[in-house]
Amino acid sequence: MVVKRVLLLVLFGIVLLFAVDKDKDAALLPGDPAPMFFLRQLDENDFFLSRRVGDRARPGKKSPIVLSFFTNACIPCRKEIPHLTALREEYTVPGIYLVNVGDDVDMVKKYVTKMKYNLPVLLDKYGMIAEKYKAEMTPTLVIISEEGKILFYKQGFEDGDEKIISAKMKELFGEKEAETPKE
Repeated sequence: MVVKRVLLLVLFGIVLLFAVDKDKDAALLPGDPAPMFFLRQLDENDFFLSRRVGDRARPGKKSPIVLSFFTNACIPCRKEIPHLTALREEYTVPGIYLVNVGDDVDMVKKYVTKMKYNLPVLLDKYGMIAEKYKAEMTPTLVIISEEGKILFYKQGFEDGDEKIISAKMKELFGEKEAETPKE
């Protein structure tokens, strides 16, 4: 009888463990709070997300932030990043950042130069921020509101995704249509 209870408790614990792990791996959803972080930029400046979004954001610096997690070996990233660069120029969005996951700093510098990327690059050398953002594949694109909430989350990049991303960026940064007064 005691052995059965112990086995039942162990089995229950294993089921609970898998349930918790499953939830831990779920993608971030719109409305979820964005995990705050600090990373070093490729140009050796510091980047604190909390200074740009949320309640503690610095006056004059508060704006939506776009993060694109990438690696040097990521082929789909080579399609997404130029599109993000074009969107930055079209909508004059200051807050688009590439987040390199796990590559050596010198290799990232060479790669960014070779590919002629001109977006700021954050260095997630150990993948800890990618883990917080559930960026299990690259590219993973995350748009964060001024309030610090996830607005958009997308993993991977396929032909046609540029239309989805463009629509989101236009929604956020494009010209707002004038409201017509109610009669």
